[in-house]
Amino acid sequence: MNPYDALPPATPADLTEGPNPEWTDWTVLDLFDRTWARFRAQWAVLSGTVLLVTLGFAVPMMGIIGWNMMSNFGTGRPPPTPSPALTLATQLVTLFTAAALNPVLTQVGLDAARGAPVSLSRAASALRYYVPFFGLVAIMAVPGILVTVICLVLELPAAGGLNAYTFLNYGVAFVLFTANGLGLQGAPSFMVDKGLGPIDALAAAWSSAEGYRGRVLLLSFVFTILGSLGDCACFVGVFVGLALTYVGYALAYDVAFRPAWERSGGVAAPG
Repeated sequence: MNPYDALPPATPADLTEGPNPEWTDWTVLDLFDRTWARFRAQWAVLSGTVLLVTLGFAVPMMGIIGWNMMSNFGTGRPPPTPSPALTLATQLVTLFTAAALNPVLTQVGLDAARGAPVSLSRAASALRYYVPFFGLVAIMAVPGILVTVICLVLELPAAGGLNAYTFLNYGVAFVLFTANGLGLQGAPSFMVDKGLGPIDALAAAWSSAEGYRGRVLLLSFVFTILGSLGDCACFVGVFVGLALTYVGYALAYDVAFRPAWERSGGVAAPG
């Protein structure tokens, strides 16, 4: 064999480490198998890093929710339905914490998806993207915050089952989940890997998902189910579910989103 001949392209399923080549004919099952293999290779470090990062940034939000849950403690009454004011406070705190949490977990996912060692120090280095990620999270949070503000201004009731407030919130959540599943899930990876700003990253993710929308939507659904199963396991499995989700999204970015964007002439931000 001539050593200068081009090697045949590798199939992502054959890889154990290193970068992921473009993979146009992948299925959700294929990608999940690859995700599991990458996760299993360093599951302890991955889960531990996600645990430390998530708990560290989630403390403020957990404090607000805990205060509401404990407000009827000892009275024999169930915890009250969160009011629009409490929901707004939670949304604002979440906005600031998610802007720090997302770039760190995205970096963890990209490293694991590429077979690189995951470390807390490298994950923390992604905090340099805090400001652009704050912009991204703010854009995605605007619909929910607007609903809460409207309910506050109109004094719509927050209790009593399926009312206007809960109906609007569920509607917003469904729209955001669908938009994320149809392509926007790739935006965080573009921001960390290519240094794009929030608007450019959203545009790049949406355009490069062309031809993959059905698969990435199904992928989002699968990882949402995994996250729900983690919640049911007394939150013990939620960190495993989070790690799998970020590794899976990073793999989808590497084998589909990024190559399509680069073929279209996309250029990474300098520096």
